[in-house]
Amino acid sequence: MEIAVKNWMSGDPVAIDPEASALEALDLMVEYDIRHLPVIDPERHVIGVLSIDDLRAALPVAVSSRRQPPATDRERIREWCVGEIMSHAPETLRDDASLGDAADRMADRRIGCIPIVDDSERLVGLLSETDALRALAASLWSERVAERRGNALEFERLVHDLKHERERITKRLDRYHDTERQLSADQHDQPMDDYERGADLREVRFVERLDALATQRLEAIDRALDHAAQGRLSVCESCGGKIPLARLRALPGTTVCIACARAGEARAEPEEPFERVPGGRAESGRPELGSRVYTRFGEGQLVRIQPFGTCRRCGDVEGRHDIDQDAVVCGGDDCRQQLAGVRDLAVVALGEREVYVDPVELGSPAAAPYD
Repeated sequence: MEIAVKNWMSGDPVAIDPEASALEALDLMVEYDIRHLPVIDPERHVIGVLSIDDLRAALPVAVSSRRQPPATDRERIREWCVGEIMSHAPETLRDDASLGDAADRMADRRIGCIPIVDDSERLVGLLSETDALRALAASLWSERVAERRGNALEFERLVHDLKHERERITKRLDRYHDTERQLSADQHDQPMDDYERGADLREVRFVERLDALATQRLEAIDRALDHAAQGRLSVCESCGGKIPLARLRALPGTTVCIACARAGEARAEPEEPFERVPGGRAESGRPELGSRVYTRFGEGQLVRIQPFGTCRRCGDVEGRHDIDQDAVVCGGDDCRQQLAGVRDLAVVALGEREVYVDPVELGSPAAAPYD
């Protein structure tokens, strides 16, 4: 919506007659602390504009809008009249003209003010450079306030959406756990041939993957909600800058902006070799690739540690880290979608098949049977 000139002009401005003396005009400027005087005829039609710069350029004495000239200078300029110095036939605008049009005219013609007239061309106001700058400052401030309110609303919506997503994930995890318990009970209670046992193991593996991904997403959401409660959801802990809303939606638990994440990755050092406590579960780090480990499915060989997540196009898949997006993306050759609920899973070879388990569940084969 365009802002009208009448909202920012100075109404009922001080004006002067063209026959008045330049000294009288200067006295008015000093008294009212103004730099421009509209020059009007007896019917208040605008016939000219006199500025402090016009007086400085024309009069043979030093002129200031802050103080009255000394007595000797007053005598020297008393005979000069406004009509000899003013700018004739100035630009004028109606009070319903847009502020943008007024600013354009002032800039194009390099003038410091525009008299504002009514339908009869009579003076009703004056728009000066100062008025235009105040209007611009107010407009920018309003936009900034609106932007801040918009950002606040966006983050409120994000927190609201994360809370609802958390509820959905919690219910989904309950269903995964029920399914896993039922499959385990079926394997224990019902006799199965190798084909049926393999099919059930595949289903168990799939449910475990979903469980792991949902749990990781839930942990990320909990971190985000905790950050929001502390008022630092969108603040980068590294540089203090703002974390974009889109990044927070994709990675709710993140605490750094994408620039700091990329810088951190560039400085990352190689992982130290894993050291594990003999004869027990791994307590920190990861076992070496190729080593023998014990899982709930039996003893096997650790093949790799692989990120898994949910792709909107391909479903639950293995992922790979994409440096450009600073995210884990779908491992498919033709798909670069970011994965949701990313979590590292250990791939363990058990004979001719592979199982996926949480790395913290890997135990030493020398330990007691997995409990």
